[in-house]
Amino acid sequence: MDEKKLTKQLRRITIITIIGSLLLSAIGFGIFGYIMKSAHEAEHAQLQAETAEYKERLLRQMDKNLQILTTLSKAYEVSTITDDPRQLGQSQCRQ
Repeated sequence: MDEKKLTKQLRRITIITIIGSLLLSAIGFGIFGYIMKSAHEAEHAQLQAETAEYKERLLRQMDKNLQILTTLSKAYEVSTITDDPRQLGQSQCRQ
């Protein structure tokens, strides 16, 4: 009888151990998945912020470049600079 009791207790302990191990494994995988998802979302948010900042810097640089080109264009229009090679040759300093 003691042997049957011992076998029964051993089975019960084995089943409880297996169920506990499976439960702990499931919890571990759940936590790991949650951490990976959170890391991915944080990385995605960081990349979006950097992209927006980069876009803004590019737009500001393009605006500056456009202002410079507009200024040079107006200066070119106002000045007597011409594309005629004969006049360009005359405007050179003669020594």
